Amino acid sequence: LTMAGLSVESTTRLGDDHILEIEITANRPDWLSVIGVAREVAALTGAKLKLPKCKSPETPEGREGVSVKIEDKELCARYTGRVIRNVRVSESPVWLKLRLEAMGLRPVNNIVDVTNFCLFETGQPMHAFDLDKLARQSAVVRRARRGEKVVVIDGAEKTLEESMLVIADSEKPVAVAGVMGGLDTEVTAATKNIFLEAAYFDPVSVRRTSRKLGISTESSYRFERRVDPENIRCASDRALGLITELAGGEAGEFIDVGIKREKERAVSLRYERLANILGLAIPSGKVKKIVESLGMEIIAENKDGLKLQMPGFRHDLKAEIDIIEEVARIYGYNN
Repeated sequence: LTMAGLSVESTTRLGDDHILEIEITANRPDWLSVIGVAREVAALTGAKLKLPKCKSPETPEGREGVSVKIEDKELCARYTGRVIRNVRVSESPVWLKLRLEAMGLRPVNNIVDVTNFCLFETGQPMHAFDLDKLARQSAVVRRARRGEKVVVIDGAEKTLEESMLVIADSEKPVAVAGVMGGLDTEVTAATKNIFLEAAYFDPVSVRRTSRKLGISTESSYRFERRVDPENIRCASDRALGLITELAGGEAGEFIDVGIKREKERAVSLRYERLANILGLAIPSGKVKKIVESLGMEIIAENKDGLKLQMPGFRHDLKAEIDIIEEVARIYGYNN
């Protein structure tokens, strides 16, 4: 991993497992997840990447009285909300507590713990609201109004500025978008119905808000570096599966507002250019195996090269030279 760019700073034994502490570069937010690192290991070793199941059950299409609206599409390109009814909030099982503690997090309850577990696993931050505490069961993504305040989950009252993005119900802000949820709508032992948020928030907006409010969280750290908009549904499905497994409940409606898929980004790779830059000719079969193992899709090929579709989680790949660097990295600089 270190030779491939994921600098492993330390390894710590934990029972029959190990914790790797990895230094992540700012241009690779996909590495801020277990799946992202596993994808690299698979590419480097030739092992198969085995993703957790994210298949969602059939959910009703009706609105069930829950409304979701994006007022500022510039700062929130996609917002999803999932209703889960009749959950039983309790302590998490031992396996989940141990994994969270290994990641440096404090277990809270089975609902919150699942959202934190999925954040580390998938790289997608999520937040669970107590649905019955949302006025008129509504969620509005908007900029804060002058003088508005919110008490965040850690108990601190924050005065908001008009440049900040919030999640509000019909009366007031209930969360600082991408940074931290509000105390008034947090999940407690009395919670019965959940509104599970998974979204894409503008990285610059989250960074500015986080700094102005003096709040840095695992969620804001990832939103600041850009999450994958196309991973949102799968991550929400994964959380739903774990929540219903550990807390019971029934899946209600899934509301998805905004852009579902980004514009396709295709980049061409010429074998001759690759050989000129690297000083050796890597067999075309090996090149194809490397790019596909990193999530790129071959959409056209001929004897001279490939045309590749970039995955949503790799926004650092913009030009041919970026692909050449990836091939060199996985092939091995030592080679």
